[in-house]
Amino acid sequence: MYSVSKYEVNNKQFTFIEVTQKKIKISFMDYGATVMSIFVPDTLGKMESVVMAYDNLESYLENDMYLNAIIGPTSGRIQDASFILNKKKYELEKNFLGSENLHGGSECFAFRFFNYEVIDNEIETKVIFTIEKKKENSSYPGNIIIKIVYTIKEGQLLIEFFGKTDEDSLLNLTSHLY
Repeated sequence: MYSVSKYEVNNKQFTFIEVTQKKIKISFMDYGATVMSIFVPDTLGKMESVVMAYDNLESYLENDMYLNAIIGPTSGRIQDASFILNKKKYELEKNFLGSENLHGGSECFAFRFFNYEVIDNEIETKVIFTIEKKKENSSYPGNIIIKIVYTIKEGQLLIEFFGKTDEDSLLNLTSHLY
């Protein structure tokens, strides 16, 4: 079972998807394909949150820790904010330590709105987030389509990452779910 709600902050509309399955309740946000909360029963059966979260929605706009969001097109640091691919040098934004690129810089998926789809039945619920990175709006080569599939089933959360590009590029996705 799931529900969808929308909130506006700073003239931006955020969509929240709340999924309830047996022994687990998870909330997602379309901004950053972010996991907002995961509630599971404690040893006494009381539902408790098991993820870190900011106190307000505005904090996710800045999200210096990339908290609970999807990271990409690259995760980690790229030394000297540049790389060579197929004998061509690509220059990236220097957003870390004044010399390195961290998590793709301002192009990071943690700061982008994803499209979403929910597939729900009694056994499991899938929340599927997709986003497209256009080559002409990016420091990275190629057009890239990303799909993140969250599957909630039997008190568990499974995260799957898919990426498709039309030319060689860098792609290293992860989740900063804490």
